[in-house]
Amino acid sequence: MVTTVLREYSGLPISLPKAKRIEKLKSKRHTSHIWVSKEGLVSIEDKLYKAEGVRHVMYEKRVADPQLVVSLKSDERAKMGLISDIHTELRKADALKLNYSSKTAVD
Repeated sequence: MVTTVLREYSGLPISLPKAKRIEKLKSKRHTSHIWVSKEGLVSIEDKLYKAEGVRHVMYEKRVADPQLVVSLKSDERAKMGLISDIHTELRKADALKLNYSSKTAVD
């Protein structure tokens, strides 16, 4: 008998921003996560990249899976300039389905 242990990548240590209303993704099957820390680190599948490197990785993923949804998990203190650079790279990779991860705000 052969067993396989599948582990889900937990990503960089981040504090997600809060939102008043959130929706859960229907399926994680066609989802790829980009983690952005407050220090400016960008991680995709256990590897660190510069913002410019996101385009190449996500283009390959999108070609392999046309239904791909990119889930951006960024720290609430991440620099908006870096987030904007990642958006630009995703546009260049034609990875236009983008989801922002957040926590539910408590009133």
